[in-house]
Amino acid sequence: MNDSQQGTAQTTYLQRSIFFVSDLEQSLPLFTQLLGFTENYRLEHELDTFSHRLFGLPAGLPTTFVTLDLPGQERCLALLAPESPFDRQTRAASAGLVIRVDSVDAVYERVALLGLKCEAIKREINPQHGPPRTEGAFYDYDGHPIVIFDFNPSVKL
Repeated sequence: MNDSQQGTAQTTYLQRSIFFVSDLEQSLPLFTQLLGFTENYRLEHELDTFSHRLFGLPAGLPTTFVTLDLPGQERCLALLAPESPFDRQTRAASAGLVIRVDSVDAVYERVALLGLKCEAIKREINPQHGPPRTEGAFYDYDGHPIVIFDFNPSVKL
């Protein structure tokens, strides 16, 4: 008998994305200070975890695992970082992230100061699908694409 037959149906939901980052102290402010995440908890000196297998890391490589919250969304993102240098070619492909922000333009101003690569902003004033929005994307220090959007599009001439 499955859970729904017992009256305790489970709902599928996304718990969090995990980003492998090469330098936690460099990457963490990008998510906390720029994008508004707050640190929930941190596990340091982790060895031979499930995340090691996911990202193709050596079992003996110590890592730090940090979960991040957004208002109303607990532990919705995690960062995994090595505590010592290693050959980046040994890990699997990285992930990407999509985040709703208050203002794409305001985030881009701050990202530009960090010297991170940005894609051209796309303004959807009358889209065929979904509400009017502004979309943009930038790449973090490890090359992960971070797509940002807002529902406050404006036309800049």
